[in-house]
Amino acid sequence: MSDVMSEYRSKVISAADAAAMVKSNDMVDYYAFTASSRYLDEALSLRAGELENVTIRSELRLGPPFACIMADPEGRSFVLDSLFYGPLELMVPKTQRTWTPAPLSFFEALFRRKDLQCDVASFMVSPPDNEGYLHFAPSPSLAKTLARDSRVFFAEVNESYFPIRGTEDRRIHISDVRHIIEGDNPPMLGVPIPPISPEDQKIAGHVLGVVRDGSCLQIGYGAVPEAVATLIAGTDLKELGIHTEFLSDGIMRLWQAGKVTGSKKTTDPGKIVSGIAFGSSELYDFVRDCPDQIGRAHV
Repeated sequence: MSDVMSEYRSKVISAADAAAMVKSNDMVDYYAFTASSRYLDEALSLRAGELENVTIRSELRLGPPFACIMADPEGRSFVLDSLFYGPLELMVPKTQRTWTPAPLSFFEALFRRKDLQCDVASFMVSPPDNEGYLHFAPSPSLAKTLARDSRVFFAEVNESYFPIRGTEDRRIHISDVRHIIEGDNPPMLGVPIPPISPEDQKIAGHVLGVVRDGSCLQIGYGAVPEAVATLIAGTDLKELGIHTEFLSDGIMRLWQAGKVTGSKKTTDPGKIVSGIAFGSSELYDFVRDCPDQIGRAHV
């Protein structure tokens, strides 16, 4: 571990030094979800008016508003391009944002074909584990592609992030990272469960009608998925499997209720497989501690 920390320390730079490496006309990808850039974003906001035509790419930010864009209300330095529009993306004026419509599953192929490119990538990762790996917790989905294919990758180390189980694309070795930024370690942001309406309950009831013992489920984020999970938890259904892009509080509750064993799955039997996780702080503890949960970029 001493060798790991020695290499780690040799790669730490300030956020200001990282921001100084960004050039006019660069594409800077903040990744997404709870991992979205915080340290570089704040430092870039201090270069508003100096840089020109820098595009900030977001896949779906969960966190504070984009500091660099808020510092540049006329859009001379920074504009936003996003694969998805959430509340924070929609806060950006229409004249400062564009949209690249693409399913998450297409993301890596778009990079391979050079339809998408990235000059700079910067986002939150865990501190190194004993083997020297930084983990893309709790959502490995697109992270390894960005870290690997960008001109320069800044690993924003956050001590509230943690190692996760899963495939090799859930982590990156410190030897493959050129620059590390440290900061104030903001907590992993919790996301509330949407309120469930009577209409949502009715839709969930129709979904419940096609679920059988041993079914493998893909449950997303939103009121209807949460209603489906809640209904299933109150039934006699058993031996369910999970292979899902998005890991939710509802899935966690199904596992806690003994409904999920994965015993009938032919791929990754016994395991809950997911690429993205956001929800309550209890869900993040589940991702960290549950021996049956694994993270994977390609779900």
